[in-house]
Amino acid sequence: MRSGKWGIAVGHRRFVTIRPMQGAIEWETTAVLIVAVRDELHGVENRLKQIAIAAPKSDTDLFGIYYLRHADNVLIRVLLAKLPDPSQGGDAAAYITTRLLERYKPYFLAMVGLCAGDPRVLRFGDVVVASATVRHDHGKLETQTALRLPYLERFLKPRTNLKMTHRHAPLKVPDHLARRLSTFPEARYPSFKTRFGVMATGNQVIKVSGAFDYLRKHVMTGAQGDEYHRVLLALEMEAHAVAYAADKFRVPNWLVVKGVCDHADHHKSDEFHEESLQNALTVTLDILNDVISEDFLNQEDRKFAKDNEEKAQRAFQTGDLSSAREAAKCAHMLGRRTAMTRRRYLVGLTQFAEYDAARRTIAEYHQSLALYDHTTREAEARMLWRQGQYEEACQLLSDDVTEGHRQLLYLRAMCDLLMEEKKIHSSGADPAGFRNHIERARDLLIGALSIPNPGEPPWWIMVNLVLVQRLLKADASTQLHEYNRANVTLRDALRKAPDRGTPQLYLLLLLAIAGRRTEFDEEVRRLDGASRHVQVALEAVDMVYERIEILYRRGDLLEHEHYWTGICRWLRQTKTIGRPVRDATVVLMQ
Repeated sequence: MRSGKWGIAVGHRRFVTIRPMQGAIEWETTAVLIVAVRDELHGVENRLKQIAIAAPKSDTDLFGIYYLRHADNVLIRVLLAKLPDPSQGGDAAAYITTRLLERYKPYFLAMVGLCAGDPRVLRFGDVVVASATVRHDHGKLETQTALRLPYLERFLKPRTNLKMTHRHAPLKVPDHLARRLSTFPEARYPSFKTRFGVMATGNQVIKVSGAFDYLRKHVMTGAQGDEYHRVLLALEMEAHAVAYAADKFRVPNWLVVKGVCDHADHHKSDEFHEESLQNALTVTLDILNDVISEDFLNQEDRKFAKDNEEKAQRAFQTGDLSSAREAAKCAHMLGRRTAMTRRRYLVGLTQFAEYDAARRTIAEYHQSLALYDHTTREAEARMLWRQGQYEEACQLLSDDVTEGHRQLLYLRAMCDLLMEEKKIHSSGADPAGFRNHIERARDLLIGALSIPNPGEPPWWIMVNLVLVQRLLKADASTQLHEYNRANVTLRDALRKAPDRGTPQLYLLLLLAIAGRRTEFDEEVRRLDGASRHVQVALEAVDMVYERIEILYRRGDLLEHEHYWTGICRWLRQTKTIGRPVRDATVVLMQ
């Protein structure tokens, strides 16, 4: 017995528990798994619960969502569905397959179930992997006159029989998949055989001795292609409908894998259903692991996704937010799931006010567990913060989560500060009597700055530390030291990338916080004619005004209207994207 890349045993009907999802995920892809009837559904569900992480679902067409991890850092989302009642036959199979393909656009589609196998080569428990599917009830039904006896026709009408003229219109699995599966090793399954060949589909349960002999003669005659496309191995009721939908939707990889539970004769029984189903599922999971996942990684799209990931990061660093968003969106669509791509993709969604899409994406990451890491948590907390949901953001940023993570500490500091300031303002209390939360924010920001990070110096944290020190009325030397550090770091960032909008916005905010009106006015004039190509996400403007307003309410920035007017004047010269979160900010900007 050997171990597969799932951390499970392959070549055996019993899988061991999947290992914990540790390490970075780089890719994600989707597989749709369809079964016909409820008994099969229960058998597949029980197996997947042993080897995968189950996730909640909201789609009524699905009976489960499961996450498997391939050893090469690929996360596979398995969507489990059953045919709608009455649940056998091509009509139901075509209906549910079409709905799922249209909605989820999977990389892999598989149907797992039971079939009748050719008694000449297959026994109960063996598995058939379809190389092609064909309808055995597709053709022309007409009458045919039996042997004519002219001398009796004056007394009797000629006897007629029904004649079925079959039309051979097979649907073949993709060529690249057929080549891999034609050499799929059978030796890995000592207790059953795996055969690659044709499945014939019809809407009837067949219980007629000699059915395979008849269909080989009348359906498979004239079949072309490799040997495995010319050998009829199984009869069943759904494969051709699934194949037809997959072909029309251009699914990259599709398969029908079924276990032999009878020989389509009068000896049919349910005795071998469970064993045959589990054998078919074993083969399907091994193909998903050893063939489909490898094929996914070797596609040209994966290189294109990596190129777009790098393009998104370069565009963001130069301030081209639109290009960063499009490149990250492309990389994400192609399955890239590194922390860099997820961060750029989620930030792009929120910057362009696509909050519903951001929430759906975060919810999907949360389901998988493997993708709900500090990067995703940061994006979720950031979105809640920008929308003024400070308490909800703080709940995500508990002490055990933020420890050792610079950006999470920063978010916790600001959410906590703004939440308490909002409570004080709504209560009508004198803010001068409250400073504990400001001290907590200062300590968290200082802690965040002490954490080494290979990225650019965190000027955004430095600016907010200047704000906090002014709220605390720290001594002049401390305030000057923090101001100079933030000022130098911001201007250095702008020298390297002069068209970045967010550092420019934060520089104006820094000058406003420090009350440096003359320098502020000079900076606005300097930027006035040099910001036509600068892109600024309007969602960030809410937070800028919030900081200025806090200082004004506490009596530390009496000229707040002057600074806000200057910032709005500069914004009118830039290319703003998205929209402010709060309607009040829109009014203030006019």
